[in-house]
Amino acid sequence: MNVFIDCVFSGNKIASGSWTCFSGAVATNCLFVSNDSGLGSTIVESCTSLTGCKFLNNTCMPILKSCGLRNCSLIGNVGNRSNSNDMIMDSTLYNCLVAWNTGGGHGMSEIVSQSRLYNCTVVSNSYKGYATICGGAAVNTVFAQNYCYEKKCDIHYSYLPAMTNCLWNVSSGTAPAQGGPVGSRQVDDVRFTDAANGDYTLQRKSPARNAGWNDVEYLEMLGNTDLLGALRVFAGDGVGIVDIGCYECSVLAPGMYLFLR
Repeated sequence: MNVFIDCVFSGNKIASGSWTCFSGAVATNCLFVSNDSGLGSTIVESCTSLTGCKFLNNTCMPILKSCGLRNCSLIGNVGNRSNSNDMIMDSTLYNCLVAWNTGGGHGMSEIVSQSRLYNCTVVSNSYKGYATICGGAAVNTVFAQNYCYEKKCDIHYSYLPAMTNCLWNVSSGTAPAQGGPVGSRQVDDVRFTDAANGDYTLQRKSPARNAGWNDVEYLEMLGNTDLLGALRVFAGDGVGIVDIGCYECSVLAPGMYLFLR
């Protein structure tokens, strides 16, 4: 198996068809930027260990298939408009940020499909189909400010059979037709630090703070650090409960000690 560390994959392009740019490898702290996978092709497939990687401004459909991601960012990627495949398919994501991506322009093209999301933040994505996430499962995950530009809705929970301690809000169109199961709830404002400028860390008064599912076995699976490398459970506020989303709020009350990342 090939192992890549601190590598950059940029400007690669493959023709249409069932081809893959990057397959069956392990990657740590790698950057995938401005690659074009072609119609029906995948940029990254069957990679069980992608850690600390960034996927920026790729044109793809899908960008990821059958992969395992930990502490990764997927920002500004665009799905091929004539393809109905989803952008992220059959993958498992821990502490990942999925932001400012645009799905394909054909039917049921989703941002995340048949995947498992654990303490992720899925925010400011746009797509044509019915849902930001379709099938799979989500735990301690934020869905916020996502927009369905054809169906005029955000999340249809009939497509999300397993959802635990998640937060969502409705950016436009109609509210979800069903309530979120197992402790999940709709909020008016997640209270990100500066969402307009792409800072999705949490304010001290965010409803995501100290609100996550805190099972010991789950935390061991999740890992010790958030997307920025801060402790995944910040005990400095005297609570010691994991936050919802890919970032742990490490800010105490005004005038008190601040935990530096």
